[in-house]
This record gives sequence, C-alpha cells and structure tokens, in this order.
Amino acid sequence: MADRQKRFLRHPKSIPPVAVGIFFILFLFVFQRLGISRGAEERAIETSTTLGRALGDALSPLSFLGKNFADRHALIEENQKLREANQRLLEEIQSLQTFKRENQSLKTLLGASFVRGNLETVRITSITGSSSRRPKEIVYVRGGSDDGISAGDVAIVPEQTLLGTVTQTMRRISVVETVLSSDLKVTVTIGQNRTEGLFEGGIQPIISLISKNAAITPGDLVITSGQDGNLPRGLVVGRIRGISARPAEPFQQAALEFPFALSELETVAILKNPAP
Repeated sequence: MADRQKRFLRHPKSIPPVAVGIFFILFLFVFQRLGISRGAEERAIETSTTLGRALGDALSPLSFLGKNFADRHALIEENQKLREANQRLLEEIQSLQTFKRENQSLKTLLGASFVRGNLETVRITSITGSSSRRPKEIVYVRGGSDDGISAGDVAIVPEQTLLGTVTQTMRRISVVETVLSSDLKVTVTIGQNRTEGLFEGGIQPIISLISKNAAITPGDLVITSGQDGNLPRGLVVGRIRGISARPAEPFQQAALEFPFALSELETVAILKNPAP
C-alpha cells in the first residue's frame, strides 16, 4: 500500500483531469461556505479556471473524434445514395440496350420504313408453343395483357407477312389464330391491279370472291386491303399458286401459298389493332 502511494505521489499527472476539476469545485464551495478570505477565493477561482482549460484541452480529442464519427456517418449515407443512383443508371442503360436490340430486330423483321411508321405500336416477341388439338392453326406467343397485348392485335413475321390475329390474352401469354385456321377470313387485293378478293385461311388456303373478269396470274402478290377494318392495309398474305373458274359461277377462286413455314418461325411482332 505504501509503495502504491509513493508511486502516486511521484506521478501526479496520473490524476484524472475530471477528478481534479470536481475537487476544486468542491474546494471553492467550501471556501464560500466557511467565509474564507477574498484573496484565497480569487486564487482558488484562478486555479479552477486554469484546470478548467486543461480539462478542456484534455477532452478536445474526444470532441474531434465525435466530429469524425459524424463526418464518417454522413460519408456512408452519401456513398449509399451514390450507389443507388449508379444502380438506377445501370438499369436505364440496360433498358436502353434492350430497346436498341429490339428496334434492330424489328427493322430486320419488318423493314425500316414499316418500323418508323409503327414504332409506338409494335412489340417483338417469340412463339412458345402451339395447341395440341390445332397445332398449325393456334400458336402461343410470349407477352400478354401485362405487356399491353390485347385481343384483335395482329401477329406479323418477316417481310411484313401476316401470321394471324390475337384471339385471347393471359397475363404473360397470348393466343394467336394463324392464317392456317379455317376461321380466319380477311379482305385482300391481288397483283398490281389490286383485284379484290376474300382470303379464307386453312391448310389449303384460297382467295374467293374474285371477279370473273379480273386478270390474275400465278405468282401475283396478295396483300391485306384494310377495308374490313380488322387488319392494316399492305400486309403480305402470300402469292397466287393456281386459278380455277367454273362457267356457272359468277366468281373465280385461286389457291394461295404462304411465304413461310410455320415450323421454322421463332420471332414474331405484335402490331396493335388499328381498329377503334
């Protein structure tokens, strides 16, 4: 115990500054209570002030550490905000890149001039499967009501060729009735003379209601007329393969061939129905 007291006396700086300050405040209080002389009180105040400054100097590193901690916290928050902003920029860049790829695919699929005129109404997608009961007549494509596709929209394949129309939509899948369906009928024009006729879909599609006096030949291009309001004008349906006419009937009819094989199709564009 005596050794400890000697070490303490040899090293007075080891006394905590806070303890010294408290001691002198109590000392001053006792002076005032006991009526100690004014000079002694002033010396005590002076000593207390000096110790107070020393105490402030001793505690200043703690103040510095507190400021450092606050600055570090602010930097962490700012860094987090920058990370979030950077993530949003990356997502926007990815969306832009996806848009550019889709736009390029549309240009390849439909032709640049067609895309420029219909950019806001075209969505590119792909075939996911077909109906087990009507595998050639009904196909399923990616994208549905959640993607803005609705019944009556038009499915198109390369070279602005008609594939069919959307008959039903689910949230992520749409049902397309193709030109191979016997239920699909569309008004069309044939060749450069724009001879009118009615396309009737099916495994063996035909063009009916062709005027008997109309001059048509095999190889003539058949396109949608747009007159029925269900489809836009100018979509390719196919080409005339053969012509048949019966003397007793007022119309002639023609067999049609499609410019695509359904089994080879992958990419499809969905065009919003132009009808009101």
